[in-house]
Amino acid sequence: ELVKDGLTGYLVRPGSYEDVARKVLSILSDPDILARMKKEASLSIDRSFELNRMVTEVEDLYKEVL
Repeated sequence: ELVKDGLTGYLVRPGSYEDVARKVLSILSDPDILARMKKEASLSIDRSFELNRMVTEVEDLYKEVL
């Protein structure tokens, strides 16, 4: 899962403009929330897309298919 609600971002109900507005306002009113989410999102991406891990996953997939 790319977005971890409350940690790397916020999830909102599809079509709920009120949810989006509420979440945006919470981020804008507290710069610490934004800083924490940016840091956590960056760490999450680094862990998820680390080169060695991706190579291993592709190799495993090839082994499975062949």
